[in-house]
Amino acid sequence: MGQIEKKEVVAVALLALGILLFANPAYTHGQGGSAASVQVGEDIDPDSLAPQTLSQMNPDAEFLPVIEYEVLDEDAQSIFDTGREGIYVIETEQDAEGAVLERAVFYEGETYLAQTEETPDGINLQYSSVDIETNIVGTNVMTEGQAEAFGNATTDGEVTLADRSRGLAAYDYVRDDGDATYYETATETNNETVLTVSEIDVRELVDPYFEDTDDMPDERREIVVSAIEGDDPIVTGETLNEIQQNPLVRHEGGYYQLGFAEASEPITDALGPLNFAGMALGILFVGAGGYMARRVYLEKT
Repeated sequence: MGQIEKKEVVAVALLALGILLFANPAYTHGQGGSAASVQVGEDIDPDSLAPQTLSQMNPDAEFLPVIEYEVLDEDAQSIFDTGREGIYVIETEQDAEGAVLERAVFYEGETYLAQTEETPDGINLQYSSVDIETNIVGTNVMTEGQAEAFGNATTDGEVTLADRSRGLAAYDYVRDDGDATYYETATETNNETVLTVSEIDVRELVDPYFEDTDDMPDERREIVVSAIEGDDPIVTGETLNEIQQNPLVRHEGGYYQLGFAEASEPITDALGPLNFAGMALGILFVGAGGYMARRVYLEKT
């Protein structure tokens, strides 16, 4: 093999090696992965959280205002009785007048919720008893009788419920929308139903659904704290998935909801130190191979 042939082999080998380094799966791994910039989407003040928001945080909670059966007019009571015992068919708009659809009905100590189903003959309406683990409401959705009785309870600590206020027994937590104070409620029934209320810190309801940074693994904590401080760190892979699973976080007394913006992976994160070195070597080999190929070409011409 002559001298020119050896140079040709070297040139081809250098070019091939450089290309292989670029095509190495270890280098390309992570190129198609997702990446996001982690930011503070919202700075949350627990004292300002409405009952609807709290109920959305708690998978076992509902925001479900009720109305007492005794408060309903005769038509509404008749529709409810028919739907509770069987099916009330709504064929025209007039048939729907009086039907309680927007809130639950409190009847004989139980909470009933409307369920509708469209059929060729009309809309079937039924009322079924529901068991709600935690019901959180505000005073602005209460009936007049409920609001009056609840106000008396907050003043005296307890109140005896009448027919037009006994729906208060369906609530576990109530926000006084006048002063944004939350109360926990309890009822006891002997010959009569007595409602007791006690003021609570809303953080007792909020804290279980916010992950404290002190309880996070070091890597995730560092990223979340960096986001809270406004650095907008770019995160990839499993760490990003873990942060996205629960964007509600607590840090040094503050409450935050994290947000995520699409971003490109930092090259050192996507490739890693070894892959970054492989890229550099690939450039050198391709460059050397190109140089040798040019020498071969010049010598042949």
